[in-house]
Amino acid sequence: AGLAGAGLAAVAAPPRFAVFGCGNSNYCDGRYQAVGKKVEAALLRAGAREVCARGEGDDKGEIEEDFEQWEEKMLMPALVAMLEADAGLSGAAVSGVVAGGEVREARAEVAAAAAAAKAAKPNLVVFPVGKEARPVHDHLGPAPEVATPETPFFAPLVSRKELFRQIEPGFFREAIHFEFHTGPKHSGGPAALEYKAGDHIGIVPRNEEEVVERYLKRLGMSGKEVVSVTDGQQAEHSLARENRVADLLAWSCDLTGKVKRSTMARLAELPGVSPVDKGFLKGFDVKAESKRAVVRLIDILEHAKSVQMDFGTFMNICPKTQSRFYSISSSPEMFRDTVHVTAAVPHSKTLFGEDFHGLTTNYLKNSSVAPGSGQLSENEGVFAFIRPSKF
Repeated sequence: AGLAGAGLAAVAAPPRFAVFGCGNSNYCDGRYQAVGKKVEAALLRAGAREVCARGEGDDKGEIEEDFEQWEEKMLMPALVAMLEADAGLSGAAVSGVVAGGEVREARAEVAAAAAAAKAAKPNLVVFPVGKEARPVHDHLGPAPEVATPETPFFAPLVSRKELFRQIEPGFFREAIHFEFHTGPKHSGGPAALEYKAGDHIGIVPRNEEEVVERYLKRLGMSGKEVVSVTDGQQAEHSLARENRVADLLAWSCDLTGKVKRSTMARLAELPGVSPVDKGFLKGFDVKAESKRAVVRLIDILEHAKSVQMDFGTFMNICPKTQSRFYSISSSPEMFRDTVHVTAAVPHSKTLFGEDFHGLTTNYLKNSSVAPGSGQLSENEGVFAFIRPSKF
């Protein structure tokens, strides 16, 4: 409303804009792309000029791919044409912008700088096997007073119950109910996982050992190597100063995440990739293939065997693990010492026909009920924290 009412009559050159809206086409009651459409309409009513047609990202599919396609085919060509037109009208370089025939050259330099930034890798030093390093997460460590994404609490699993399992030809799903202990109370204060109605529980997931072993084999490493981060990449990658490679793969890398088109392009440009593998990587239609199966990085690396990289490059290419959030299905008034989660466990197929197991729900599923006493093993709970409600 403010945009529409303000007007731009007093502005000599009306502002120009581009809108990329996000939504999910599963919502078919008129809400899909509603925000993007409203912003676009308000700016047009206010007198602004559209640089290019509005883009639409559909979270039902690959929203990042939608944006990259729109940026490449719509936004960037329109911006270059706009800058060239402005330069031609003024007869000189627009302030702060390279004009005329230098526009494409400047754009190429920007693209080259962006590619170099993507190719940059953490400044890692790999020590030989035998050097000691603390675990990324220690399930036997002291419980934090307040659990956070950086210092999650290892919550013992006190109960689990399968709610249903549906098996049909080509279809399989199940739902499981989990109950975790909220942790000890420090000095009479709240428990590590103290929660209120409307809060969410964040789970810090761990990759399956079998998956980690596949990546270690592909990278030609044992997992016992210790990696030292020697510069500012330590904070950027949320790493400790020294880390075991197996721990980094287990906790810091999303080894089951879906591959993006940009990842395929980066793999194709690595040195030493054979012409056959380069053709496979550049010609692979990620969006189309993802509609029929889950496309994982390990599938691509095991297929394109000439793709080789050091561990620093791998850490830069592989997406970082993100905490997953779940609605809490218990009432803090009735369950003060436990927090409950009900999760659906997805089952699907990978690119080459293997059974696909999701990262976090599979981490939950593989946890075991902790005994009433004795030392906990690392599979008898999960690392978690509470995200307070903003409502």
